[in-house]
Order: sequence, then structure tokens, then C-alpha cells
Amino acid sequence: YGKVIDVYIPLKNSKAAFMRFIKVDNLDRLTGNLYTIWIGRLRLHANPVRFQREPRASMAQHTKGNEGITNNSFASVLKTGVQNTKMAYDPSQL
Repeated sequence: YGKVIDVYIPLKNSKAAFMRFIKVDNLDRLTGNLYTIWIGRLRLHANPVRFQREPRASMAQHTKGNEGITNNSFASVLKTGVQNTKMAYDPSQL
């Protein structure tokens, strides 16, 4: 029917778990066959996804470079006596 790629089962005594399939040929047949599975006295229920998640943007677009600013080491400042006073603006660093 398809391949299971991801399963989430919560730690607490919850009645909900999530499974993700790929390469599903017939979704109605898959959900119908999952309804026939019994685990002890409990029957398995299957609900297909109603909403699709937006694809994430690639990380290559969000990478920040050094922007041409070199940071001097402590030893190089002591040797030359000159410190690089330019500072890059990065709001994530405090």
C-alpha cells in the first residue's frame, strides 16, 4: 500500500498517534485496510491528512556570511597594537 517513513507515538496514555506514508497508490484502500486491524480490544482508526504543510525554504537562502569583517585574535592585537573596530550587526548575538 505504501512505505511508512515516520511514526510518532506520545509518551502519555493518549489515544492518538501519527504515521506518515510515501508512495501510496490508493489512499482509500490503505485507510480501509487500516480499519480492519485490531490491537487487543481496540480497533485502529485512520484519517487522511486534510491540510498540507507549506514546504520549508532551503537553508542556503538564510545563511549569513562574515560580510568581509575579520575579527582579530587577542594575540594579534597585542603584537600589532591595532584592533579592528568594525562590528557587524547581527541581532541574534547579544
